[in-house]
Parts: sequence; structure tokens; C-alpha cells
Amino acid sequence: MVATLRKEYKETPLAILAFKLGVSMPALKTKAQKLHLRKIKGRWTAKEDKQLRKFYPDHTMSELQQLFDGRSASSIYQRAKILGLEKTKEHLSSIGHRLAADPKSIACRFTKGLTPPNKGKRQTSFMSAEMIERTKPTRFKSGHKPHNTRPVGYESVRHDGYIYIKVEGEPKMVQKHRWLWKKYHGEIPKGMCVAFKDGNRLNCTIDNLMLITDAEKATRVTAAMTPEQRRKMYEKSCLSRKKSIRLDKIRIHWGLEPKGKLVKRW
Repeated sequence: MVATLRKEYKETPLAILAFKLGVSMPALKTKAQKLHLRKIKGRWTAKEDKQLRKFYPDHTMSELQQLFDGRSASSIYQRAKILGLEKTKEHLSSIGHRLAADPKSIACRFTKGLTPPNKGKRQTSFMSAEMIERTKPTRFKSGHKPHNTRPVGYESVRHDGYIYIKVEGEPKMVQKHRWLWKKYHGEIPKGMCVAFKDGNRLNCTIDNLMLITDAEKATRVTAAMTPEQRRKMYEKSCLSRKKSIRLDKIRIHWGLEPKGKLVKRW
């Protein structure tokens, strides 16, 4: 069996060789790895490139390896990079949702109020002297600032269309219109928000700002939407609601407290 494997592994398709030897494909791959055997594959053909362009964006690596029999995962990744191929957002999102909803993933997450195992302990109680010495060169020094730290007063326009400003004493950049309103009029009341009189988010001056209720803001945003945008917003909210219910049911199944209020305990 080993002699046949050494002789035919390089050029014979895995499925055919596994059937011939009477073993499963995973067992065959494991044995080949122990024997340091590798497939002999030439350059990527135009036909393979065409198939890779078609299937790479929305198929998993295991599916691609079955399609390109004999090609390793690293070979497929490298060829996809050369061709400039990327996974679709929908495919990556589906993988993330599947992993996030897995019961094992939920059961192993840190929950609110969890006490870290090393809280209140000295470093020497859970790390050896050698490990402590190895961590010294990579520790953050006193007064250290990240490379992307912005100076106070720095402004930038984010993807949501608002201007953000770096304020002294704030760890993150804040929305300029909210900061400006607080500077001149104090705290924003609960249930109220700062809006622009002319609707231009880049016209961030105190004279162009006003306070409206959250309900008024929702009405203004919805009125500015097209019918297609309203339909997509409704579909997204329905999807988010179903996801919240599904995750809470899984949390209850594993004895955890549900985060939302949409599902009842049974």
C-alpha cells in the first residue's frame, strides 16, 4: 500500500487513489503528509484561472480544493492574489454569522461581570521569571502614544458624512456638531439630538445647529429616503430582529441570560 502511494500519489487524483487503496481521502492525505509526499502540478492553465475567477469569491477553501484536485490551499490563495480576486462581502458575512451563532462560540465568550482569573494577583503568581523578562522589551512605556494618534483639533469626515474632531481629554474623536453644541449650550437632553438647519452636515457652525427630538430626526431621515432605500432598511431591520431572537434562544439553551427583550424564557 505504501509503495503504491509513493508511486502514484504525485500524479493520480486523490479520489481515484483513495478508492483504489480502499481508504478515505482524509486518511490518504494524512498518510501522504507523514511520508512527505506532494502533488506534482504544473502552472495554472487558462481553464483553471477561469474556474477560479468564477468560484473563488463565494466558495469555501475546502470546496475549492475539491474542485482543483491536488492544489493546496496556499497555492489557491496565491493564485487568487495574483489574479486580484477577493471574497464577496455576502460570503464573508455568512461565514461570520455561522461562526457567531455556533453554540460552542457563544458558550466560550466572556460575559458581562466576569472576573478575570488574574485579577488582583501579582505577575509573578501566574508568569515565570523567564516569561516576565521576555515581555519587558515589548511593553508599552509610560507616556507612549500609538503611531496614528492625532493632535488636538484634528478634523476628518467619516463615512457617515459627519465631521469628527479630536478633543483634549477624549480617547476617541467625537462628532464636531455635538461637541460644538455642548460647548455653547451644555449637555444635550435625553431624547433630543443635534440637527443641521440646512441639512448640510459639513456646514458645522453653531448658527446652523438646532435641537430636535429623536422622533423628528427619524421622520426627517425617512422622508429623505427613496422607496428602494426604505425597502432595504425594512429588510435589514427584519433580518436584525430575527438574528437577535435566534442568538437569544441559543444563549438560553446554554443557560446564559438573553441580551434582547424579543424572546421569552421557557
